[in-house]
Amino acid sequence: MRKTALIALALYAALMAWCGTESQARYAATTPQVSTTPPLTALLPTEDGSGEQTWYPCAPAAALYWDEDNPYLYVVDTRPGFFGSELFVRQVSVAVQPGFGEDADQLIPLEASTLGASQLIVTEASLPLENGATVRVADPDAPSAPAECATDTDNQPAPPSSAQSSEAL
Repeated sequence: MRKTALIALALYAALMAWCGTESQARYAATTPQVSTTPPLTALLPTEDGSGEQTWYPCAPAAALYWDEDNPYLYVVDTRPGFFGSELFVRQVSVAVQPGFGEDADQLIPLEASTLGASQLIVTEASLPLENGATVRVADPDAPSAPAECATDTDNQPAPPSSAQSSEAL
């Protein structure tokens, strides 16, 4: 009797280990892994091309999607899940500064107050994204941004209020 119980227990433990491994593999294969960056500050040309100006917030051009003429991007948020908090992506409509568009090389300045300083912008995804999809963050401590951008949120200027013009930045 004891021998049968031990064999059954060993088989049960092996089955649970196999199920856990299969579950992890399925999660990794079906849940997009994303790279992120906070809103960036960048020195870019002015609208008329006569000089350079500091722009905040900016997003990498690769992070922007266009639905007809309406740009949007994905940000990472948290929500309560079955086993605690889970990460998911939320689609956010953004307004691009006048004079910049889809053809920008690396960074696109956004209208002030479009994004919060603590929001993480999705720059790359291993699978196509959908609004509300659960995601895994590749390395939450290493933002992926072009080398010429400021990513240190302590040294970024505060986003201007909506009453200020873009020239006041």
